Amino acid sequence: MEVYSSRFVATTFTPALWTTPQRLFVRLSYTHDQNWMLYLFSWKVWYSILMMYLILTIFSHISQIIFCYYVERIKQKAYFVDHCFYNFAMLCKQGCIPKEFEGRSRILELSLALFSSLIHIAFSALIFTYMTHKVYIKPFENLEYLKNHTNYKIVTVNGSIPYLAFIRGNPVLKELFENKRLVIAKTENEMYKKACSNEYTMFYSEDVYNAKGEYICKLKAIGQSYYETWIASAISKKFKYKRTIDIGIIRLHEIGLIAKLKKQMESNFMKNTELQKPSPIEMNQVSLIFSMLSGASVLSSFIFVIENLIFVWKHRKARLISTNKFRR
Repeated sequence: MEVYSSRFVATTFTPALWTTPQRLFVRLSYTHDQNWMLYLFSWKVWYSILMMYLILTIFSHISQIIFCYYVERIKQKAYFVDHCFYNFAMLCKQGCIPKEFEGRSRILELSLALFSSLIHIAFSALIFTYMTHKVYIKPFENLEYLKNHTNYKIVTVNGSIPYLAFIRGNPVLKELFENKRLVIAKTENEMYKKACSNEYTMFYSEDVYNAKGEYICKLKAIGQSYYETWIASAISKKFKYKRTIDIGIIRLHEIGLIAKLKKQMESNFMKNTELQKPSPIEMNQVSLIFSMLSGASVLSSFIFVIENLIFVWKHRKARLISTNKFRR
């Protein structure tokens, strides 16, 4: 803090309560995560689903082989590829049991159905949470990155610790000041107004900011702590209860009440009491779904064209063979 020399002579300080860090604060813009479907399940869960799918497919194929060749003595009509395709449709809650799959184990059918239901329940329970989840990207991590890779300006109040650090010759702050990217505000109100725009970041004490709360807009501390200062109270040197106050603060430190009070304050500051209104689902939140559907449609059309070409080619080949036999 800035103190006149005449007042400094007449005042003294109590024992320090704790240290407070000096950090950069910036107004963050939140956006929806477009890749939320990729994080809905972890990779271990996806691997487990794939392994369970392969195990059920292999055993269902084996059960039909046993039924066809050793029980009914009939030819098998469904092959392993057909089992893979059908089981995948079952996982997607589509399809019915075709006649070609006669003889498959009913226990495996029930296991596949239960497994598919559990996956869909887990998916449905998390989909709305992930779809409406908002994330933010930090514009910078430290002063060096801010100076070299962004157009942000730093604003701090006159007489604050960052201002005194600039006066003492911090090289990065000095360079920013020379480039007109370090602004010295006269009042805290002016500093907060500039910080609430998208062009400025505020250099301020973290505990003081937390005590003030959302003064004008909501800001967030970003990056590391650059300085630490002690929090203490200034009182008159002639105040007769000064020693009593000092002994009381020291005693509070000894029993751990100050540390517990600070933890309680920090936990209260971390709680976000802002009531957010539900926002409608936007196109960028479901763009990945539509992209997957479009890609699947294109792939299905491509496979459909190839299958028809193969069918026409085989049909014509069969007609040519039958025509040649007839001529002979």
